[in-house]
Amino acid sequence: IPAGAGDKSLPATVRFDGYGMRSGRDFAPKGGPGNRIDFHINAHGYELGRDADYYREFGESIKSNGQGYAFDPKQNADPETAYFNGMALRVMRALQFVKQLPQWNGKELVAAGGSQGGLQTIWAAGLDPDVTRALPGIPWCCDLGGAKNFQRLSASWRISYQKSMDYYDPINFAKRIRCMVEVPRAGLGDYTCPPSGVAVFYNNLKCPKKITWYQGSTHGYVPPNPQKIVRESK
Repeated sequence: IPAGAGDKSLPATVRFDGYGMRSGRDFAPKGGPGNRIDFHINAHGYELGRDADYYREFGESIKSNGQGYAFDPKQNADPETAYFNGMALRVMRALQFVKQLPQWNGKELVAAGGSQGGLQTIWAAGLDPDVTRALPGIPWCCDLGGAKNFQRLSASWRISYQKSMDYYDPINFAKRIRCMVEVPRAGLGDYTCPPSGVAVFYNNLKCPKKITWYQGSTHGYVPPNPQKIVRESK
C-alpha cells in the first residue's frame, strides 16, 4: 500500500501464484506500485520469512497418499476434502481482506495470476461479484473431463478426472463471471494447459472478454516474435 494513501483513494489488485512451493514471495516485498494496493498471496497459507527446512517440511505435509498436492484421486473424490477447497476459500478470504482496507476505493478490484494463479483468478471472479476485472494467464485445469468425456486434447501433466472436480473447473465457473475477463496469453502448444480446454472456458464466458493466443508457445516458453491471434467480445 503506498505510504500516505488516503481513505478510499486506491484501486486494488490481488495476485495469485503458480503451482508449487516457494513459487511466490517468501518475504514481504520491499516495494510496489505507487498508485494502487497490490496484494500477493501464496496458495497454501504458509508463513513468510522462514528457512528452507520449513518450506521443505511444509511441502511434504501437504502431499496426500504420495501424490503432490491436489493430485490425489482419493482426496479429490469429494469436493469438500479436495485440496482445492482450502485454496478456493483462501482466495475468497484474500479478497475479503483487501476490501476491508480503508485505502481501497470500493470501485476497482482486479484479480490476476498465471497457470494455477489463473485458476485462482477465475475462482475469484466467479465467487466475488466485487471483482471488476480478471486476468487469468495460461489458466490451469480448464475442462478436466474433456479427454474422458469428449476425447479432447488432454494435458501431459494433469489431475485425473473425477466428476467431483467439476466443482472447481474453470469452464463451470465461467457462467458465474460478470466482470471483464482477459486471458493475456494462451499457448497453442501448451500441454499443461491445453488450448482446447482454455477455448471451452473462453467460449463459456457470457461477460466482456478477450483472449490472445500465442502460436508456438508452450506453458513456460514464448518464441521470439510469435504470431498472436486476438479474439475479443464486448
